[in-house]
Amino acid sequence: MSRKIRPFEIKFIDTFKVKVMRIIEVNPDLYEIPLPKGAVYQKLKWETDLPTAKCSYTVVEAPIAKFISLCKDPYQVMIPPASEWGESMRNEYIKGQDPSKRFGMPRIGFCERKNPRSLGDILTFQPKTVWAVGFTNGRHRVRIAEYLGAEYIPVQVPNSQVSDLRKYLQL
Repeated sequence: MSRKIRPFEIKFIDTFKVKVMRIIEVNPDLYEIPLPKGAVYQKLKWETDLPTAKCSYTVVEAPIAKFISLCKDPYQVMIPPASEWGESMRNEYIKGQDPSKRFGMPRIGFCERKNPRSLGDILTFQPKTVWAVGFTNGRHRVRIAEYLGAEYIPVQVPNSQVSDLRKYLQL
């Protein structure tokens, strides 16, 4: 039995491509993060705080929304979005990201952590462990980059944890 398609059932597919703003590697230790038109700055500049050639860290380009969704370490709470900060605090952090200066790139760890559970968590089958981002530094910078409209950010990750992070970021 064939189904007739009525004119109002036809769906239009938008064929334009959305421009994705990826990070730019200026050199192995300096990265630029493009921001959308209308943002306070055209870009942010973050550099590694440990020279990549001399340490056991790798820079990973992370989609910011997926990255933030992994910031659920039960022992290190992620700070709230910058839109929820007081205006003066938010403005100070934005002013501090002036691209005429360089700022440290977030350095993180990514591993499986024990998930403390309450009786309610146990009864609703919450997992005993969780894969989570833990910060050495950079939580505020991540939230400011998100607030300013960055789509991708560079983060420093221990070499031993890079493949797990990429897997969970679906890269």
